[in-house]
Amino acid sequence: MSASTSQFAALPGQEIPVGEIPAALANMWETGPSEKSSPSEFRASQLNMIVHFGKDTVPDEAAEIFETAIRFSRRYPSRVIVLCPEDHSRGDRLITAKLFAECHIGKNGRDRSCCEAVMLAYPPAGKNFLENQVSILLDNDLPTYYRIHHFNRARKLADYGFFLKVARRVVYDSACEGLEIGKVEWPKPEAVRDLAHARLLPVRQSVGQFLSAFAPDLLARDLRAVRIAHTKDLGAEARCLGRWLSERLAHCQPGNKTPPPAPDYTASSNKGGDAVGLEIRLDYPDERHFRWTARDGFRCAETEADFGHGPVRLAGAAKLLPPETALAEAFFF
Repeated sequence: MSASTSQFAALPGQEIPVGEIPAALANMWETGPSEKSSPSEFRASQLNMIVHFGKDTVPDEAAEIFETAIRFSRRYPSRVIVLCPEDHSRGDRLITAKLFAECHIGKNGRDRSCCEAVMLAYPPAGKNFLENQVSILLDNDLPTYYRIHHFNRARKLADYGFFLKVARRVVYDSACEGLEIGKVEWPKPEAVRDLAHARLLPVRQSVGQFLSAFAPDLLARDLRAVRIAHTKDLGAEARCLGRWLSERLAHCQPGNKTPPPAPDYTASSNKGGDAVGLEIRLDYPDERHFRWTARDGFRCAETEADFGHGPVRLAGAAKLLPPETALAEAFFF
């Protein structure tokens, strides 16, 4: 794809005047009588999804995230609204629009789902018009979810407070946003989710189920350190995993005793071409130990532990959730 291609140009769809979008959305599925069924029967949107790109989002990223939204919509039919900032104007049009629609047929040939997407290209100077324009396009009977990408400055995100307030969930990916995302003053902090945390669901389930077989006091007593090693591309996941372990292990402390000093939590990037993708270690002063290691491109994992009842060694599958499944996990849980 050409470096000069814009986010908007990288997305599929047919250009349409902005004022014609509501009528086009209302009529696009009414294609006339059919012997068996009309696509309108399968257009049962469950939610609005706003996908908002920051200026640093490159066209290939925009196309990939859009495809993730469409794959998500095949399972959870959605009205997708994609917002693309553009510095240059397009003649006398402040906002340029595209319309995209797809019907997906399931494996058995009978299950179908239809989704629709509207892409809006707008100049940053015209961002004040977005609230009204998007409000018109939202299906007001459905919940709204807001997916942001590459807002590397907290103050830039603050300019779009309307979307942050109207959304049932606000979702970002800390692997892309960088550490400044932690400085955002969210209007509804309880509604914010990190895709890096969502991707870890199988890991959290695997580690949590294993550790739940042991008494909480046995896990927390004299715990000195929680160490996480990771490949360079899993830094965000390692940070999320460290926070999750910190919260879970804190609940293991007896409530009627003075809490001991907090264990040392560290996350470090592996050096060299080690096959280890992600590793968790719990360090104790005695024979107790726990080590969970994911190897071989996250296809398998190995657990080694001893909590005073003899050594245990288990092998099992390991994976991160695919993007569309992680999006569902972040939106709904």
